[in-house]
Amino acid sequence: MLTVAVVGAGMAGLTCGRMLQTAGYEVTWFEKSRGVGGRLATRRLASGGWVDHGVRYWTAPGGLQTLTQELLTQGVLHKWPAQGFVWADGLKPKPGVVYCGDRGINAIAKHLAQWPLPPSAFGLPFHSAVSPLPPDRGLGHLTGADTGLQTPPGFAAAQPKVPND
Repeated sequence: MLTVAVVGAGMAGLTCGRMLQTAGYEVTWFEKSRGVGGRLATRRLASGGWVDHGVRYWTAPGGLQTLTQELLTQGVLHKWPAQGFVWADGLKPKPGVVYCGDRGINAIAKHLAQWPLPPSAFGLPFHSAVSPLPPDRGLGHLTGADTGLQTPPGFAAAQPKVPND
């Protein structure tokens, strides 16, 4: 079976890997940060509260309605009564529904990372950057930029990106 290496455990990487797993591939993630989430970042405060930075709320972006419903059903997301505003011939309410994460927006990434991912699904220790992927993104191996650790040869590499809105 082909193992696919997904570089990055943010929203795009976790979603990509989840889809690949559903299709029957073995997936290994590589993440340079201390944990999952990327832009789905939540900072814990000494007071016991939290602050989201990066993505501030969830809007059920196109194509992710099924995931949004799953997150709502599992209690990961909640409808946020806050209303945004836009300037269009005066200040007007922004249309649409927004959601907040349970104890922070990073709850989305943590939920995706639990979907059935054993700890061995992460190929290098967290906080390990990988060397740049080859331009052809073909079969090969990845090397930890800081650690020098390498994956076994024969990985197919994927480096998904979230499109900018």
